[in-house]
Amino acid sequence: MNKENKWFRVVEDDGWFWVEHKNVPPGDVAGAAILPVTTHGVILQSHRRRSQAGAETFEIPRGLRDEGETAAACALRELHEETGLLVAADDLHPLGYLRPDTGLLAARVALFWADVKDTPLGVGDGEALKNFEITRAALRDWLVQDRIEDAFALAAILRLTIAKPDWLAD
Repeated sequence: MNKENKWFRVVEDDGWFWVEHKNVPPGDVAGAAILPVTTHGVILQSHRRRSQAGAETFEIPRGLRDEGETAAACALRELHEETGLLVAADDLHPLGYLRPDTGLLAARVALFWADVKDTPLGVGDGEALKNFEITRAALRDWLVQDRIEDAFALAAILRLTIAKPDWLAD
């Protein structure tokens, strides 16, 4: 029983099921996620995902890599598409990789952070309900309150905190 669309397929093997990205060899990078860091905090997105029964989730821009596209180019494209922000390649910084759910997804995603400084938010593609800036102090509160559950956002915040221990401080 294989179900698929133009991006993914559900694979079954001896009663085990998982999701694979089409045209992405095992272990290759399927896409990118990017944490936009401002002078005062970060840019987050509000979504209502069907897979989450319509619950509001707070996430960072992310998406699948186009054929022949680098992970860095994917991150910059997704940031621009989803938020309207244009960032120079020099302001993009790698944070490693994430395998979001090793039991269900055959996916490896590149993580980045971008220094967006005081660049005003543009108009995104409408995928998110809204894009908004949250201050570092509010972000710390949201993390303590468990308001951010998205694996990409949490991993990027953690990795940036390890790379730059003072970035989340006042």
